[in-house]
Amino acid sequence: MTYAVCIPHIHYFFSTAVFSPEFLVVQAHVFTTRQTLDSHLSTKSAQSIMDIQKIDTDGEGVSNALTTENLRNSPLLRLPAEIRNDIFAMAIGGHFIRVCSTVQCELCRNNRSVGCAVHCPPDLLSLTATCRQIHAETRPLPFTVNTFCGYARDMARTFDAIFDRTQLESIASLCIMILFSADFKGFRRLSGLEQVTILSKYTFDRLVNPSNAEEILRRKFLREVRKNEAIGYVDLKIIDTESLRDMGLSSPMTLSPG
Repeated sequence: MTYAVCIPHIHYFFSTAVFSPEFLVVQAHVFTTRQTLDSHLSTKSAQSIMDIQKIDTDGEGVSNALTTENLRNSPLLRLPAEIRNDIFAMAIGGHFIRVCSTVQCELCRNNRSVGCAVHCPPDLLSLTATCRQIHAETRPLPFTVNTFCGYARDMARTFDAIFDRTQLESIASLCIMILFSADFKGFRRLSGLEQVTILSKYTFDRLVNPSNAEEILRRKFLREVRKNEAIGYVDLKIIDTESLRDMGLSSPMTLSPG
């Protein structure tokens, strides 16, 4: 998304501990509208998911001869496309990327930020910035091979503020945390959705009808996403976070907001 980084009050953080109970604030990298982004928006230094969408225009000055040489001489680029795709997916995928509202995020509060934020490992996009060919081949992978996690309302707000249509349609996996009755309208646009885990922590529906709370959530979510005919089968799991705690397990998110 070319202009996402220029939206006022949108900040991008990169931390290796975004899903642990405590954030490593010192390792966070922050982009704000008050910073010069030119040094980051290039094929040599793509620092955020939004930055990689800008490379195509910023990379026009890169030598075509160099691109051709890379294609000819690189052992990686000489591999069959199917093998390259598997390697790229293994290098970029398997992460939880937190999507949040700064009101509910400890890291954002510590940085006195306002608006929406996306948290991901600092080196997640290093591979996409190595050369133009690899960038072109890996461009959708941060969205297709990682899981985006957050509170339902926060995710809907941040999706609207940060991601464009192509990016939203590339998202395949979600982990949604809800505290009260959930509004899933913001997820119907995710045409590539394949897997969803809903973490439920004493929702309003549970208080009304505890024995049927999971089924109510399931129907609500599926009814909403099925309004988009492009969405196929979705592997949907609903987990009670209190049950996780009883089993001594933890969720990809802290159980309290943040």
